[in-house]
Amino acid sequence: MKPFFDRIIVFLLFIPFAGVGQQKAMNNFELARISIGQGLSNNSVRCIFQDHHGFIWFGTYDGLNRYDGYGFKVFRNKLNDTSSLPHNYIYAIHEDPDHNLWIGTGQGLSLYNSINGTFKPSYFQAYPSGGRQRISASINAIESDSSGNVFIGTNGWGLLVKKQGADVATQIPFKKGNETQTGYNVQTMTVDRQQRIWLFILDAGLCEYDRSSQTIRLVNQTVSSASVITTDKAGHIWAGTNNGVFEYAPGGTAVLRQVEEGAQELSSNRVVSLCFDRQQDLWIGTEGGGLNILSPATNAIRYLLPGENNNNLSSESVFAIHADKENRIWIGTIKGGINIIDWQKSRFQTFTHNPLQANSLINNFVSTFYEDENKNIWIGTDGGGLSEWDRASGQFHNFKHHLNDPNSLSHNSISNITQDHTGATWIATFGGGINRYDKRSGKFEHYSCINASNGTENKNVWLVYEDRANELWATTFGNGKVYRLNRTSNRFDVFDQQLNDIIALTEDHKGNLWGGNSHQLIRIDRKEHKHSIYEFGKPIRSIYEDHLHQLWVGTEGGGLVLFDTKQEKIIARYSDADGLCNNSVLNILEDHEGHLWLSTFNGLSKFDPSAKQFKNFYQSDGLQSNQFSYNAALKLHSGELLFGGIGGFNIFDPKAILPRYYMPPVFLTDIKVNNQALSDVASYITDSNDGNIRKLEIPYNEAVLSFTFTALEYTSSEKIRYAYFLEGWDKDWNFTGNIRTINYNNIREGDYKLRIKSTNAEGIWNRSETTLSVVVLPPWYRTIWAYLLYLAGAAALVYIYFRYKNRQEKLKYEIRLANLNSEKEKEINEKRQAFFTNVSHEFRTPLTLII
Repeated sequence: MKPFFDRIIVFLLFIPFAGVGQQKAMNNFELARISIGQGLSNNSVRCIFQDHHGFIWFGTYDGLNRYDGYGFKVFRNKLNDTSSLPHNYIYAIHEDPDHNLWIGTGQGLSLYNSINGTFKPSYFQAYPSGGRQRISASINAIESDSSGNVFIGTNGWGLLVKKQGADVATQIPFKKGNETQTGYNVQTMTVDRQQRIWLFILDAGLCEYDRSSQTIRLVNQTVSSASVITTDKAGHIWAGTNNGVFEYAPGGTAVLRQVEEGAQELSSNRVVSLCFDRQQDLWIGTEGGGLNILSPATNAIRYLLPGENNNNLSSESVFAIHADKENRIWIGTIKGGINIIDWQKSRFQTFTHNPLQANSLINNFVSTFYEDENKNIWIGTDGGGLSEWDRASGQFHNFKHHLNDPNSLSHNSISNITQDHTGATWIATFGGGINRYDKRSGKFEHYSCINASNGTENKNVWLVYEDRANELWATTFGNGKVYRLNRTSNRFDVFDQQLNDIIALTEDHKGNLWGGNSHQLIRIDRKEHKHSIYEFGKPIRSIYEDHLHQLWVGTEGGGLVLFDTKQEKIIARYSDADGLCNNSVLNILEDHEGHLWLSTFNGLSKFDPSAKQFKNFYQSDGLQSNQFSYNAALKLHSGELLFGGIGGFNIFDPKAILPRYYMPPVFLTDIKVNNQALSDVASYITDSNDGNIRKLEIPYNEAVLSFTFTALEYTSSEKIRYAYFLEGWDKDWNFTGNIRTINYNNIREGDYKLRIKSTNAEGIWNRSETTLSVVVLPPWYRTIWAYLLYLAGAAALVYIYFRYKNRQEKLKYEIRLANLNSEKEKEINEKRQAFFTNVSHEFRTPLTLII
């Protein structure tokens, strides 16, 4: 994935500018630019800061910006919203030891809440016994000490000190003569390694704040005003003023030196920003003079100057400089956005044509190289002519074809350069034949390639090559032939009519001459002309024998091929499927460790033949572009490698291209719940730590989630790969490539754990993961309380049922008992009646007899 900013190659320019003198050294490094086109809120940047997580913050004239290597999150003032910034002019950003991020604006100080993205206003107690007031003055500087005390430098309200744990800051008076002031201006401030607080007060000078007495002591009045102040490792104090840079001895009582325009050649005296890098070089930003880099030990100054050319700073005014944790230099300009110097990318030095410099590379379309006996580099270009690069002086001496000068270069399209055993330089041109350059006279002698069989001349010369037998060969293109220099007649004669359009040529350790054309590899028989031809089916662009005497063939469209010269067959082929960056291998070089470097139409590959592994590099790594050129590769006697393309050329030491083992941390940068920003539903956050959300609890009917995440890698963010896994929902890891947003819809209730991981720029997976607990709450009728209620209700129903059944059974029993008693009573009555009837009958019978 390409970063959001355009990449350009920048030189430290030592050209006259505003009193700048002669150059002292030439250094190349890559500069990247970020502007409003990539999402920056405003192109005028006043302050830069990196927080403890690694995010880069920019204060501009129109808002606060947080950068993660891909894009920006912008914060601005919102009308009638007291939780937003109080003002859009951002002058100071600082993080205290407790990881509180303080933002100084044109109308006050705010504390950033990273959980919900809001800002809290700050207050102070006015001196001597005033009431509590909101800090609404313009903030020039914010610093803190190791105890967590925060120091705020303001315009008009002086120095405010907020002690660790205090709710409000205290206003510190300044005693100037017999007058005690509170309305003074603190212009700039710094805390040294001894935790002393140094500040500049307008129209007073360098001061120190005394914690014990809570007073300000005037230390030095040599300079009464300064825009910026910093300290070095030795405790020296450096101040940027309208009269250059002043260095104070530790304690500030004596000025050790003044660096200004003139003798020490600052590009401008109006110094507005200072920053020490890891090497303790002092980066000096000026208003109107670009950037100066001072080496304090030697007093040497280098310059990075403004200009319209892409090789210069984007603006003449540098108001902010920051060296991050990996020593990248972030440069904030006025109206020019952000410029970045990344030393990782500078491993590949890039040289390009600079139209403002007459002695720069003649053209960006680089087509070939050669190193002469003086270690000067000859560079041919496609259409621009020829450059001779004197590495000692850094100058390019250029040659072009001149129509009216028969001793000039015959054509400006240079296809190949070599030097023969006599020291003569031979230049092949595409359209102008061959040139022999005489260094003493500075003249070019022209040679033709004429086919004696038909009398035709072919001016499209592709290669010139001298073998170990000191024979000079040339090949032409377009019904082209192979030619050999006849030194007796001083002309090139056709070697063999059978060989056509040879576009690659090399000699192996046995003296065999190998050539390649549009589809064949050819072992050329110098004596019998009985050539061995091997069908490849693709154009042969490069042939290289490595230190093990293996023959490697670079093809256009067919990848990298290993050809066994004994078996006379292809034994291995490597393509983009194996990790090669592109299947058109244009040039092959071998480094000191036996690795092959392959330039292609889409990047540069480093190949380890023993491990069969590729490591790829692209324009984002500092290359001139992703597209390289035919024939444009050379290994120097120093072991350095050169590759040319459509954007100039790269030179590098392969030993310096080491793997980057830095593992970028991964952070969740945005969460949306049911398409709402998390700040709008902050109540869903149930746990957080160190500014990171750890747990969310979400209602079941809003379980539509979106997560955006990033690994904080600023050098090669496009090489980072990501994976995520929602435990409890996903079955396994999801690998997303460089996609950094994931979405989940209608997650059912339950407990989940989101896990996110990434690779580093080398493709190695980070063992450390970012995690987030997600609880999707059920509807009320599926909660534990609802289920308990359901259980209680069911139990009550069962109880009622059994009680009812019991009463029914009891009633039935009572009815049966009553029936039984009734029947028994009836039976008794019947028996009683029968008894009495019988008794009565018995009594009546005797009486009847008596009567």
